[in-house]
Amino acid sequence: MQVPHSTQYYERLDSYEKRTGFESVMGEKKGLTVKLIYPFPVQKCLEIELNGVWYRVTAGEFRSYNGRRRITIDYDENRNPIYEEYFGPVYKERTNYVINK
Repeated sequence: MQVPHSTQYYERLDSYEKRTGFESVMGEKKGLTVKLIYPFPVQKCLEIELNGVWYRVTAGEFRSYNGRRRITIDYDENRNPIYEEYFGPVYKERTNYVINK
């Protein structure tokens, strides 16, 4: 007699738990479950200053950098970027905790 698929799955899961000591492979979600706050336009060009040079970075790096930050807000008629320095909050990386500068 052939064992149904679902029964085989649970037998393998029990075996995995016994071998590894973990309670379950499919547990509740852990880790980064909070929606991060981005108090700036993430679609713009975000840059940070490092050793006197400006580097383009991702929104996650930008929000957690404790230094000079700027956003390209527009371009003039000659296609030169117009920057605006950003003085918003600095967050701990991958969290919504604000760090005091």
